[in-house]
Amino acid sequence: VAELYCVRNSAGSVTVRCAQPAEGQSETAQRHVRSSPHAFLAPRLLIGEGRTEVGFWRGLDDLWCANEQESFAYQGVVAIDGGGNDNSVKLGLHMQRLGYSCFALLDTDVVVSAANKQKFEEAGGLIAEWADNCDIERRIFLDVPWATVREIVDYALETSGEGRILSNLRLADKGTADIDRAALDALPDSDANREWLASAAILKVERKSGGKEDRSWFKNMTHGEQLGRIVFGCLPEIPQTPLAKTINEVRHWVDA
Repeated sequence: VAELYCVRNSAGSVTVRCAQPAEGQSETAQRHVRSSPHAFLAPRLLIGEGRTEVGFWRGLDDLWCANEQESFAYQGVVAIDGGGNDNSVKLGLHMQRLGYSCFALLDTDVVVSAANKQKFEEAGGLIAEWADNCDIERRIFLDVPWATVREIVDYALETSGEGRILSNLRLADKGTADIDRAALDALPDSDANREWLASAAILKVERKSGGKEDRSWFKNMTHGEQLGRIVFGCLPEIPQTPLAKTINEVRHWVDA
């Protein structure tokens, strides 16, 4: 990282900055170069909490392009994996100081350092957060029409298998739910059922050997892309939801 430099020309004033921060956080900077090398080739960065978010924005970008809106690439934007909320803010601060324009979209179900957020915003970075202690999956399940929820569950059944989906639902309900495929297909719309499906979709369970097993349904970019495509179709129906408002906030930043 000490051999990588970012060159900026602003109205004829040229600056050259080393990608290794002056304060010497070489390990952090090196991790950023290794995890998101493509980020250094785009002027504007949309930083998500993880792989699901990156895929989600790619899916939306594809369909926005198909509907004759400018692509992220045309606007100089690339969506990248921040590697967790606090890491997303640290990455954004590092890149903002190198002359990039950064927008971080954060989950609100985990605590993020207020000091790091403040430093990032003081450096010119922008932050949006999913409303009401949510990550992206929970916000989607709470806000989209029930028909779209059904479509998302059907996609999860296709990619993760019926056994995993039903097992997650039982575990998310602490084993008390006696649910089979017929009961899942007949599940009615309610706030409780939306919360239940959201909890099952992001489930992590304790291993006997220690640590946690991630049993999430959409934790890769391919699944995130399809999630974005599914959600795209219902956005005109839910313009006043927190989900749609946050997506619009990102889109306005992309087009700014």
